Amino acid sequence: ICSIISILSISIFYILVGTNIIENNNRALLAFVFILVCAWLPFLAEIIFKLKFTKLSLIFYHVFLVLSLILGSTWDLYTIIPFYDSILHTLSGVLIAFIVYTLFKNSKSTGNLGLVWFFVLIFSSCLAGGALWEVFEFVSDIITNGNMQRCLNLIGRDAILNTMVDLICDSLGA
Repeated sequence: ICSIISILSISIFYILVGTNIIENNNRALLAFVFILVCAWLPFLAEIIFKLKFTKLSLIFYHVFLVLSLILGSTWDLYTIIPFYDSILHTLSGVLIAFIVYTLFKNSKSTGNLGLVWFFVLIFSSCLAGGALWEVFEFVSDIITNGNMQRCLNLIGRDAILNTMVDLICDSLGA
């Protein structure tokens, strides 16, 4: 379903580009390729690593892909809706928690991990995932001269505000 939504969305996008209704950007094509690859990752993980994802985590994962890559990147909701990035960072914390929970439940050597340590494991994993994403944004901005971190022409506190808000939202999602 995620792949079909992606194909339909990108088709509509390029029809609108072809009729000069909207401007072409290469992010749309990159998002299209990325979503097709990402849509199949859980399926491949189940086959290769013998993981068992819950239906709820798979649905949440694919909804997140549509919200972030199709609506956010292709249809540019990140710039149209000012707080859209914060919403998705909060949801990414929830998504990472689902993934860590799945990995934990599938692990054969979980031992007797108490509830407090399980929470610490999930919370720390969400923060690590959020930090890795911020590193990705930083490197992408440098390589492509982009503005994923919304920091061009900003200095000091304003330059790091987006990153800090993103990490706080990742924490809330966790």
